[in-house]
Amino acid sequence: IVQVSLLGVHVSYQECGVGSRLLRALFNGEATGTVPVAAIAWADRSAIPFFQKHGFSQDLILNERYRQISSPWEQSTLMSAQLPSPLPTDAALAVIGQRAGGGVGGHGGGAGG
Repeated sequence: IVQVSLLGVHVSYQECGVGSRLLRALFNGEATGTVPVAAIAWADRSAIPFFQKHGFSQDLILNERYRQISSPWEQSTLMSAQLPSPLPTDAALAVIGQRAGGGVGGHGGGAGG
C-alpha cells in the first residue's frame, strides 16, 4: 500500500499533467521501487475530483473510523484505490512469446499426428 501524504503542484503547472505523472510514478513503482496493490490519500475537498479521476473513491469506512482523530484534516476526506496489477515488462513479454512460439505448432499435435 502506498500512502499519498502530500501531493501538490504549483498553480502555474496545474492542469498540465504534472500531478498525474507523480501519481503514475508512485503506482508504477518508479518512486519507491515497489509496485503497490492499493493506495490511500487524504484529499483536500478541492482535490477530490483529481483523485477520483485516478481511481480513488471516498472510503466511507476509513473516514468514519478516523474522523475522531483527524481534526487537522477536517477539510479533507480519506480516499482509497485498488490498483491494477502491473503490465508485463518487455522482458516478460519476450519470455511469454518464446514459450508460446515453441509450444504452438511445434509439437505436431492434432488429429493428423
